[in-house]
Amino acid sequence: ALAKGSLIPFGGVREKIAIGKEVKSHIQRSLECDSTFSYPYVIRAIFEREGAKLSWMEKCIVRVIFGEDLSGSLEASEHYLKVALRYDSTNSFAYYELFWTYKAMGNKSMAVSSLQEVMKRFPKNLREKQQLVEAREHLAELSLLPEAN
Repeated sequence: ALAKGSLIPFGGVREKIAIGKEVKSHIQRSLECDSTFSYPYVIRAIFEREGAKLSWMEKCIVRVIFGEDLSGSLEASEHYLKVALRYDSTNSFAYYELFWTYKAMGNKSMAVSSLQEVMKRFPKNLREKQQLVEAREHLAELSLLPEAN
């Protein structure tokens, strides 16, 4: 699901929808095998957050043309990320995605807190190394912005 989902930004609308269906299927199968595995919850949270970004017009077009109902909410994204962290509190990827969800919610203090959690973790792979670099950059940017929450 993680590998396939990373292809979504590179496809057209029809391909994005097809990949999305496949990823959702992988998420479901993964959770059926092990409901405590944190990564499917992270991927599900990303879907929720990205779905929340779609305008009503985009959702309507996708529903009419492709027969798919795309939805999502930032609250559901936050929920799934917290579930992921409940099962694996060391999951740097979940903290990094929580930053993006809190940023989308306009919650600067929680976004900063999530980035600080990323900074506490030793990266285990290239994605986490890149996220650590980006976390430093985002923290620097956020420290220059006035507090909204």
